[in-house]
Amino acid sequence: MTFLLLREVDLKRKRIARLVYEESHDKLTGMRNYRQFRRELDRIEERGSLAYIALMLDIDNFKLINDTYGHTEGNAVLKFFATELRKWRKYVQNETGKRIKLFRFGGEEFFVLIENMEIDDVFERIEQFKNEFNHQNFVTEDGQQLKISFSGGLSDARETTSIRLAVKDADEALYVAKNSGKKRVVKRRQKSLVVNSKDLRPHYSEQEKVQD
Repeated sequence: MTFLLLREVDLKRKRIARLVYEESHDKLTGMRNYRQFRRELDRIEERGSLAYIALMLDIDNFKLINDTYGHTEGNAVLKFFATELRKWRKYVQNETGKRIKLFRFGGEEFFVLIENMEIDDVFERIEQFKNEFNHQNFVTEDGQQLKISFSGGLSDARETTSIRLAVKDADEALYVAKNSGKKRVVKRRQKSLVVNSKDLRPHYSEQEKVQD
């Protein structure tokens, strides 16, 4: 009788845990979902901490992928990118000991929340990941090889007054990256856009303060 009772309690506990996971995670990629993203920002604001880097990532030309190869392949691309992003997170966490959380922001956009790291360090690491990712091929079900790339924008919450402003800044930096050729990461620092790629310079006037 005791064994059956304990078994029932254990099954109930597992069902609850599964429901909690499903409510907070994206079914396709297994990453935390947008609902959980908003909860995370609420928790950060309650703690009053600004020691975070906000990183917004977006798969380039995703609509074209869907239109050309279908939504099934589009979903496979999302899962492929999520898997590679997790590998990057694991590598950086193991090397630095810093906490990194991944979210599927919506559609082909992903959000990365990095605690207690300097923005220049994050910039170098995501640039390395971008370059390595660009050399890989995604293979469709019928064997076609596709080049998949992404763009990114990042900001430092310590240069703002709230984590939500940092997210907004990262999103604006991503917008610049997408509209200046894609396949690049732009960081926003003290209202200036900073990039490494010299080929970005022709897209901006001097007033926009784009620096090498």
